[in-house]
Amino acid sequence: MSRPPVGISRQNRVVHLRHHRLIGVRLALSLALILAAAIGWRVTNVLASSHSSLGPSSEEAPTPFQLLPGNVIRYTTAPDVSTIAASVAPILWFAPTELSLQGAAQLPQPLPCDVGPDESVVYYTAEPGAGVIRDYAVETIRFFFYYAQDVGTGCHSNDLETVTIEIAVKCQDGARCVGAIRSVVSDAHGSPHYANELWINDDNSAAVSLPITLLVEANKHATGPDIDGDGRYIRGLDSNCCRDAWGVRDDFWKGGFAASLGVYREHMTAQRSPRDRVGPSLSSETNCPLGCGGKSGLPIRAYQLRKFPEGCVTGSVKYADPPPEPGCKTRPLRTFLIEKGLVPSSATRVERFLAEAWRSSSLSVEDRRVGASFRVLRASSFGYYGLDMSLRTGRETISADYQFFFEPSIARTVDWYAEAGLRNRVDARYAPDGSPISLNRFEPIAEVGGVIRWSQRFDFRIGIGTSRYDRVRVVIGVAHGLAHVPAPW
Repeated sequence: MSRPPVGISRQNRVVHLRHHRLIGVRLALSLALILAAAIGWRVTNVLASSHSSLGPSSEEAPTPFQLLPGNVIRYTTAPDVSTIAASVAPILWFAPTELSLQGAAQLPQPLPCDVGPDESVVYYTAEPGAGVIRDYAVETIRFFFYYAQDVGTGCHSNDLETVTIEIAVKCQDGARCVGAIRSVVSDAHGSPHYANELWINDDNSAAVSLPITLLVEANKHATGPDIDGDGRYIRGLDSNCCRDAWGVRDDFWKGGFAASLGVYREHMTAQRSPRDRVGPSLSSETNCPLGCGGKSGLPIRAYQLRKFPEGCVTGSVKYADPPPEPGCKTRPLRTFLIEKGLVPSSATRVERFLAEAWRSSSLSVEDRRVGASFRVLRASSFGYYGLDMSLRTGRETISADYQFFFEPSIARTVDWYAEAGLRNRVDARYAPDGSPISLNRFEPIAEVGGVIRWSQRFDFRIGIGTSRYDRVRVVIGVAHGLAHVPAPW
């Protein structure tokens, strides 16, 4: 077979070489286009992410506030009452023995006079603030938690619990505002002297985890602040005002002497599970950029925050109180609204005074004289003090005593007390001719003794007293509700 001419083969090789070069150029162009598209896609994403990191676009509404570590609340604009309430709305942490959690109820429950949706809800009102303190505007927000049933010892229908949170807000240029919680005061079964009070200052602000967590007492629903959201109530840390703060006693609903008497102990609060929490509707990205809710973070379940319904206060909404559980008392919701100061009371000042006097009254016997007394208390970190006003009468003597007193505790089962003051004494005497005369005189008096308490409202007292004109005398008394009347100053 003959070979092709040399010129023709050389020409074919040239054609093949040009063809391969053309294919290589096309592949290079294709790779360049693919690479350019990938680079363009990456640049677009980077620009988009950097744009979003600078802040929301003009079409997105900025978050009204951010909760930051160290008890710092940053507002994007000058806040109104609803924004302040939302920024300090608490997390509620229920006990594992809360019976209502085992049913279909969403806690806290809506008021029967609330016409809003039937869902978990917390109410608030704006209370008169303390004015301006060191360029900070102090606002007071009061939150209300409603439960259809109070369960256990002393159970009743319609349980309305409250907590008062005070916040200081400072604004610059009318827009840049920052706030800090000053105090959290949780009611403890209606007694101001057993209230769980947390006061926040420079010494403990670093421990604050926002939103503030409230531990809810099992089935009785009294609350206590939990400054760092760890699920424990530690006296001195979570409550730092009064030495006899009630705490959170999760076995109180079961009744019994040990559950209701004595000072609070940490074992009285049951260990809690993060799944039993409910909190305000917050975004972890916008409202909590550095984390919220303590070690457990934000709760999975959220409640709705609403202003306290006007129809409940005015009575314009007709509603029916829920029936009590078997063996429990019926307490109308209206009674709670009056007690909480939401509805003006029809009682006169004299009637209210007599009611308070009965709640703080005591009977005593001193040197064959029978007397009755009325006390007002004021709490402090070192104990309780106040004024004891008593009237005693005997066969030939009548006296009015005004004494300042001190008690280290109003919760201990066994304790001591001391009193000192002034007595206005009137003695009946007879002149040599047999005509009656009276001797009116003032004398200093003092008394010291011991106390044995057998309930929150009743105690037994025995003491030794002396005065300028009398010998040493023994005083025996039974007191009713001494810890339930605050001093007026």
